[in-house]
This record gives sequence, C-alpha cells and structure tokens, in this order.
Amino acid sequence: MSTIPPPASDSASLEQLHQASTKLVERMLAQLPEAGGSGVQEDLQAFLQALAAQPQRVAQINARHYDARLALWARLLDTHTATTSSGASTDHRFRAQEWHDLPFFRLLREGYEEDARWLRELIEAVQLSDPLRQRVRFLAKHFVAALAPSNHPATNPEVIRRALATGGQSLLQGLRNLQHDVQRGAISMTDERAFEVGRDLAVTPGAVVYENALMQLIEYAPLTE
Repeated sequence: MSTIPPPASDSASLEQLHQASTKLVERMLAQLPEAGGSGVQEDLQAFLQALAAQPQRVAQINARHYDARLALWARLLDTHTATTSSGASTDHRFRAQEWHDLPFFRLLREGYEEDARWLRELIEAVQLSDPLRQRVRFLAKHFVAALAPSNHPATNPEVIRRALATGGQSLLQGLRNLQHDVQRGAISMTDERAFEVGRDLAVTPGAVVYENALMQLIEYAPLTE
C-alpha cells in the first residue's frame, strides 16, 4: 500500500496540481544553461513541459519512487536484511562484493538504480514525439551514467580498497593523470607513447569522400593492384 495518497481526481485539485507543475517547470527552465546550437536545451524544455502537462501521472510515478526509497531505508535499518547480500549484479560497475554485502554501499547502489528507474519511467510516461523521446533517452542515459557512485573515489569500494593497498599511490597516480589531461586539453584513452608510426602503427594515404553531422566516410588509397 502506498504511503502517499493517490492524486485527487476532482477537477479543482487537478487544476491546482497542473498550475504548481507549470510554475515549477518555468523555474527549472529559467535555470537551464545555454546549450548553443546543440538542441539540448530545447529538448530539455520540451521534456519538462511534457511533464507539466501530465501532473497526475507524474505524481503517481513520484509516489511509487518515494515508496521505493522508503523501502530501501527500511531494509537498511533491518538488522537481518541489511547484512544479507542481494547477489551478483549484472551491471559490471557493481561487481565488487562490497556493493552487495556492506549496507552503506548497498544503499548507494540500490538508491542509484531506483533513481535511474524513476527517470526512465518519467520519460516513458509523458507524451513525446518518437525523435524527441529518443534524444531524451540518450541524454538521460549519459546523465544517469555520470552520476553513478562507482564514478567517484569516495563512494567506490574498489577505489578505496586499492588506495589502502597502495598506501594512497593509486590516488596520486590518478591525480597525475588528471593533471596531464587538463594540461593537454583532452582526455587520454590510451598511452599514446606506446605506438610509433611505421613500427606498430600503419598509415595509409586517404581522403574524406563524404561527411555529415554523424560520421565521416574515408576512402584509402590502395598500395597494391
């Protein structure tokens, strides 16, 4: 049974809920950063406006999310379930056993997964065109991924374990890598010093024969018949 009463069905209450949602969206839109010509801001505006247009459905999803969050805390406070592992996660980011056995990390993981589920439900519940829904899904996917507790040293048990095992040297090396990337203005994906043109990296003459906003088509010159 829900701990939050279902939204009122009378027209006056629904109108008040709609007005409150509209005002909230207006405040959120005013705080959105400029996104240039990328269209991100426009997509976010359309999504927030779609949420405001369905206040009752959004309230129902929020009530379910609120109940799920309360259930997480209830399991944490229960002396039995708080120390019982929920099993291996299918998400590779949470394969470390601490995410399941230790109450603090388990709460972080399950809370993060519930928040991601809540956002997906909101996206699927509102009225959006198919192209806009695809773009909003894309933005939400990367937004949720960036917020994962596994991305932050203080909330990643594997990082903490490694730091303790190396006497903090792993964190120091990570800061050095960050400093290097900041200085060069790009994120290093590989060790660029590990390859040398002509030795273990082949280079073939070629030219871009077609390109658009998504891709480039390169035609390479043949070196043999």
